[in-house]
Amino acid sequence: MDVSPIVLWGVALAAALIALPRLILWHKRPRQADRLLADWGCKTRAKQLDEDLLEDVAGYWREVRAEIPPEAIVDDITWRDLDMDEVFRRMDFTFSAAGSESLYALLRFTGEDDTVLARRSEILDALRSDRDSRKALFSGLVRMPRERFCGAVSLLYSSERMGPECPWLYYALAVLPLAIALGALLYPPLLLGLAFSFLLNLVLHLLGDLHWWREKNAVSYLFGVLDAARVLSRMDCPALAPEIARLRELSDALKPLRKRMRSLVPDDSDSLIGILAFYPRVLFLQDMVRLCRTAGTLRRHQGELRELYRRMGELDALQSLAALRESREDWCIPQFSPQRRVKCVSMTHPLLQNPVPNSLSWERCALITGSNASGKSTFAKAMAVNCILAQTICTCFAREFSLCRAQVRTSMAVRDNLLAGESYFLAEIRSLKRILDSASGARPVFAFVDEILRGTNTIERIAASASVLKRLSGQNALLMVATHDIELTRMLHRDFENWHFQEEVFAGGVRFPYLLLPGPAVSRNALLLLEQLGFEPSVIERAEKLVREFESSNAWPTL
Repeated sequence: MDVSPIVLWGVALAAALIALPRLILWHKRPRQADRLLADWGCKTRAKQLDEDLLEDVAGYWREVRAEIPPEAIVDDITWRDLDMDEVFRRMDFTFSAAGSESLYALLRFTGEDDTVLARRSEILDALRSDRDSRKALFSGLVRMPRERFCGAVSLLYSSERMGPECPWLYYALAVLPLAIALGALLYPPLLLGLAFSFLLNLVLHLLGDLHWWREKNAVSYLFGVLDAARVLSRMDCPALAPEIARLRELSDALKPLRKRMRSLVPDDSDSLIGILAFYPRVLFLQDMVRLCRTAGTLRRHQGELRELYRRMGELDALQSLAALRESREDWCIPQFSPQRRVKCVSMTHPLLQNPVPNSLSWERCALITGSNASGKSTFAKAMAVNCILAQTICTCFAREFSLCRAQVRTSMAVRDNLLAGESYFLAEIRSLKRILDSASGARPVFAFVDEILRGTNTIERIAASASVLKRLSGQNALLMVATHDIELTRMLHRDFENWHFQEEVFAGGVRFPYLLLPGPAVSRNALLLLEQLGFEPSVIERAEKLVREFESSNAWPTL
């Protein structure tokens, strides 16, 4: 029988329409990898995630930290005190959501083994120097999904909630149309039951879409990660040979799961085939049956899937860190020492545009004094941030940086809690107590405190501060305390080394060189700033007189 040319042209056109999107995607991915390769290492490519996206990124860390001892974690107070969210944003050159999640998790875990840190540094150097290795890595990473709020992390760590509680019911309803069709061979009126079966399964199909859409989205996302890992595991990338070999093992082990997930990934529903496929999907409850089967397979392979997800995210995070190194020149690879000390040369804060470098050999607890806005708090934060970065991403912002492995704890930006009825002073005490508790452990602590106990009166503040700092100095900790209380430098000179920042006063105002100097501060600038901002001369003169009287009699006069 001759086939009409119109029919042949129609079939060819339909095939072209189905194949064209896949051909475009197949052609687009290599070009996308080349474009990313060309832009790699550019500062402007760093992401600027808003708070909602950042909260979603942090969700992965909240899941994995349950298995990590507290002393190896950058806790929430320290993270907030040091503006580490902004540090993370400046470093996020990742291609995928999983890469952002892994980079965030890397920055919050300071307990990684030295051999793992050394391997990370090797990979960063290799990616910077070997363009072919970068291109091979990018060819796999461009296939990683970029969607946010997909629910993949939740599914990875709570797969027991995936799938209906009574899967046998869906299996039974899925085979019901076949049973009716077979029964109709013996009793044709049973064919009317197909309409009833279709309507019933249509309702269950729609309810399933409403109830399980998050899980389906998560499965679709995880399938994308599995597919990217499969592609990357075939790449020739000598610099990442051990990592790719492990990805290949995991990909082979997860083949059954990838096939299950592939069946749940939606095809183009607007295409002719997608429209025609809708009816058997409903009649035989294919989506719900596939969901039940995928849930069982996922639970059996949950461990391998978590590891693969982590490894793919870390590879993306590592290329991001290599891009960070490529985009800046003011960094070094830290050196680790068994001695409890920190030594830095030309150290800066990574968030500052035009930072002033400072050097320090920090072997004893230290008090940093200085006038307002002189730089003491910024220096303490810079030291704390670099101590974290050294133990997480093997990158410090200095010409040289060496330290021992230690946990980092801060009490710098304390906030009261109105909803809990907690005052500022009580919140500050809690913050200091957690540092004291940490310092009593086996792992050393780098502790940073800004304006200790500022929430109470002067006499009790100085007395309590001296007592707390004296206690902390006898623990397994190095303290760096930024303070205005010059009295502490005299009271604690046996246990604390003194450093200060000095302003330069001239006729036109005050200039801050932001250079760290030995010894306690000997100048004050508060009254000078009052004068420069236009306060009445009588106010300034009265304040200066009060200062002189207090310094001569050690008592405040009555006004």
